Amino acid sequence: MPINMLKDKLSFLKPSFISTLVIIGILFYSQMNIKPWKNAEKQHSLIDWDVTSYYAYLPAYFVHDDLTLSFTDNDSINYSAKHQFWPEKAPNGGKVIKTTMGLSYDGAPLCQFNISICRKWIFKAL
Repeated sequence: MPINMLKDKLSFLKPSFISTLVIIGILFYSQMNIKPWKNAEKQHSLIDWDVTSYYAYLPAYFVHDDLTLSFTDNDSINYSAKHQFWPEKAPNGGKVIKTTMGLSYDGAPLCQFNISICRKWIFKAL
């Protein structure tokens, strides 16, 4: 196959590759400058209220290893005051998160990756 034909077939990759790099750069820049995690404890923060409930399955499963949310009874942290968990009482007396877990399914692979990195390198070093 002549080199010119190969260049013609691969020429469509160049703009999309550059676009991908630009998008990744914009996302990285905006995350480092907006810092949504910085003001999470303050009122009217970027990640608040409903979003917390939609993603509550992830820390309950990956961090606390407890989807029954019984850790909220025994822990010294007041999770509802810190806007981290708002479990509702189920008819059987258990606790449930009132939102669906669809967004948690969406974020689970990245959450699992991040937590495993933290457990392997960051928390081991402390």
